[in-house]
Amino acid sequence: MSQALDEFDALFDALPPEVARGRMMGRPSVTIGGRMVACLNGDVLGIRLMSGSAEFPDALQLAGAALFDPSGKGRPFKDWVGVPVGESEHWAPLVLAALPRAEDR
Repeated sequence: MSQALDEFDALFDALPPEVARGRMMGRPSVTIGGRMVACLNGDVLGIRLMSGSAEFPDALQLAGAALFDPSGKGRPFKDWVGVPVGESEHWAPLVLAALPRAEDR
């Protein structure tokens, strides 16, 4: 198993029980209420942080982070940051920040 997949699996230990593991676009994903909030693409976890959030620019400052472009064709997802496995210690806090507030679910 790859390091990224191991880190992805470990991520769920830090997430609330209503967060589910799924597959979207053929990739392992993190969902809540059927809504995808993160997606593993190779060794990068794409996280939907919303560009206006405090976490969005901070995540982009991490080593190797960039706008999440799973196709690799220069069409990044709006509001998503790709955080590489080398910065996986930030995955759980960022995914938690990406979860919708209870009143938004």
